Amino acid sequence: MPEIKWTPVGRVKPEPGREYIALITYLPLTTHWIIPKFLYLTGQIQKQLGTSEGAAGYSLIAYILKKEFWTMSIWEDEDTLSRFVKTGAHLRTMRDLSRFLSPERRFVKVIVKGSDIPMSWNKAKGCAFVSRFSFLLLS
Repeated sequence: MPEIKWTPVGRVKPEPGREYIALITYLPLTTHWIIPKFLYLTGQIQKQLGTSEGAAGYSLIAYILKKEFWTMSIWEDEDTLSRFVKTGAHLRTMRDLSRFLSPERRFVKVIVKGSDIPMSWNKAKGCAFVSRFSFLLLS
């Protein structure tokens, strides 16, 4: 299982008493053939994350044989998260790959205290299956 461990980015240093927004995604793909493109585009998103205002950090777990990917990013606020998902490599990736995501996909936003950053994968995965919603619909 390849993993990108928690990677702090930007100028946001989580303050223990403050609340942040965690975006947790579960991305099951419908075919193995799209995985190379998915991994390439994930690298492009990592570059975008590194320069995104309001990003505190990110992590990813890839279960390649199962075609399942988990991502987690932590944001200063809703506005900076929204700007990130609606621009650049992230927007292009969602447009290119959304048709290759199975209906079980999850996009969940969770409020997390700075003292809980980085959030454990067990907690993040638990949150993803308690709630399910899309924050952005692309046509």
